[in-house]
Amino acid sequence: MNLKYALLTGIALLLGFLFYPRSTTKYSINQPLISPARTLDSEPLRLTELVRSNPPYSTFDLGYIYKIDTAQVVFDNPEDSGPRQFDILVKNQLSRRYKRIHSFIGNSREYGYPLQSFQTQTEARWVQVVINDWFTNKPQLQKDRFRVGTRYKQHGPIKGATATHNTEFLFRLTDLLPNTKWAAADVIIDNKGTENASVAPAFRKPTLNGQVATVVVKIDLGRRQNIYGTRVTTGGAGNNLKRYSLEIGGRSAITQGNTEINDFIPYYKSEILANEVVKDTYLSETSERGRFIKLKIDANDWYGEYAEVSNFEVFTDDYRILSSQSPFDPQYRNFEDYATRRVEYENLGANNNQYAPHLKQGFAYDKETGDFENRYLLPQTVSESDTPNSITSGDLVDQHSFAYHYDTVEIHFGAMRPMNPRMLYWVQVAYLQNSDGKRIQNLLA
Repeated sequence: MNLKYALLTGIALLLGFLFYPRSTTKYSINQPLISPARTLDSEPLRLTELVRSNPPYSTFDLGYIYKIDTAQVVFDNPEDSGPRQFDILVKNQLSRRYKRIHSFIGNSREYGYPLQSFQTQTEARWVQVVINDWFTNKPQLQKDRFRVGTRYKQHGPIKGATATHNTEFLFRLTDLLPNTKWAAADVIIDNKGTENASVAPAFRKPTLNGQVATVVVKIDLGRRQNIYGTRVTTGGAGNNLKRYSLEIGGRSAITQGNTEINDFIPYYKSEILANEVVKDTYLSETSERGRFIKLKIDANDWYGEYAEVSNFEVFTDDYRILSSQSPFDPQYRNFEDYATRRVEYENLGANNNQYAPHLKQGFAYDKETGDFENRYLLPQTVSESDTPNSITSGDLVDQHSFAYHYDTVEIHFGAMRPMNPRMLYWVQVAYLQNSDGKRIQNLLA
């Protein structure tokens, strides 16, 4: 009898597993993905270890060299025409060979996980996807939905953060990127109807026990250090931040066991901010020592349904801002106001960075490409200058040759002679900027 019940129970569990409804795709909701700049239809197959004699493949040009660790690979009819195996090959220079960085091996026709993670992060510009084997029906890759996931290193002093609400997207608050926002809100994820599409989250007022709640973010700088000020960039008209306050903690080196005493004290309280993009900068007269900062948004201290914040910055010894950087400051002076003498000039990007001897990290933009029609993949033309993210075209050399990097373009002048440490040195940089006026670069010298 016991054997009979055990057998029936096992059959029921098996049937439940087989017929349990499940989505055919699994997407990550916080993975930063980018689209290729173009698809290269004329690129030949580069994989040598072939299982099939005529495997379908596609090659993509990302436009720049990125450090990637994820790819979104989507097929038609993934429920019954999934791949048995596909390989991802990459390279970052035309003269180099492709190398295989990832292989997918499936054990059924159902292909439900289009986000493929690599074991290691890899620099890549050209990516080739080769469908090396399949079951019955030859899989068809959806080229227009191919994406890669890039790794981004934030350059501020913030090492970690926790929040009472919306921790899933908290990284957007401190990533220092101009086109991301963090919502101080409850997260709603509707999984209905998300087959073959990315999950789009929704937000609502932050609550606690059914009541509108205060939102608290705890910022960790990793160690005790001097804090000179902060800057909060609001999200813009709509669901926007109206007012907030800051506290500093971790001021004492005394610990209880392995835990620092978080002796938080009030640090700053903002005025009522306008319902637009506001960069609220606070620079204290004297520095404060601390490791933790609390950002508090009291209940209903926002416009709309909840507060959106674009960036939160903390100024320390390694990440500073001076009041004289503002043109409205009486101490502000233009570069042209000084009697200067040029010591060095770096022509970044020209002739594969040949004329930038002090460049230590940075790629020359597209100087190895012989395809002049598609050589410069910048969104451009004067007639389309109002297009989002477009760059006005011109005949300036700086617009045709430049250096870039997915993390930091580094120039080291340590060996320059003569160089007097008592003298004031200027660094002047020409950079490309989107036509909408949003600067995405940050100069650290």
